[in-house]
Amino acid sequence: MSDNPAMAANEGSSSRLATLKTLYSASDDDIQKIQVYGDIIVPQLDAFVELFYDWLRTQPEFEVFFPDDQTLSHVQTMFRGYWEAFFRHDLNEDYLDACDKIGETHARIGLPLAIYLAAMHKSLKLFTEDLYDDRLSLDEYLSTLQAVTKRVHLDTSRVVETYARISNEVMLAQTRTLMQMSTPGDSDMAGRALFANRGDRRFRTCPGNHECNPDQDCPDPVPGFYHGYQRGGRGRYRGGQLSYQGDQSHPVDGV
Repeated sequence: MSDNPAMAANEGSSSRLATLKTLYSASDDDIQKIQVYGDIIVPQLDAFVELFYDWLRTQPEFEVFFPDDQTLSHVQTMFRGYWEAFFRHDLNEDYLDACDKIGETHARIGLPLAIYLAAMHKSLKLFTEDLYDDRLSLDEYLSTLQAVTKRVHLDTSRVVETYARISNEVMLAQTRTLMQMSTPGDSDMAGRALFANRGDRRFRTCPGNHECNPDQDCPDPVPGFYHGYQRGGRGRYRGGQLSYQGDQSHPVDGV
């Protein structure tokens, strides 16, 4: 690995691309087959977009994400451009970055992954069945179908991985905001309720860093904080007003 940041980034990008090509068995021959198939599909992209959006209009997500004609027109243009790049461009870092951008956009607008995956499936069907004109031999068609399918799966994996990353970042930011908005006592209680060990549960460390036995009083109680309980035994909020039995739902996290 190079000490130069720019070179290190390039090495990381090359490694990412090589890993994806290996995972999906995407060869240079596959890319060539896809580009040849593009001679059949690219001239029909306008028809493809029309057929695809005829299908999408039947889905409940359409009204939510396409509230007006301007939004629809913009997305259709981007959608067409993506598929033209799919059939014309090489599989390189710029292409992968474009897939990442799609994942980021879908995550930020809250597009469900289920409809994205269904859309990719519908697109694959349109390209390989509805718009295919039978000009290839059977062997050529089958090998091209395999190449196109691998590339669709590769693209989908990039989009979904980026979608998951962005979604996790948003959730983490929201959690931090909620914790900051809470009072110090509430924040501490919520954090410990979420992240405490859910294994044996014979005790939990209290805010004073004591390992309080459920049947003992905490030497440094904090009102409203749950110090521990024993499975099937007694549990209580030391210093607070709440108490419960060990066989009842935990008043903080319901377990």
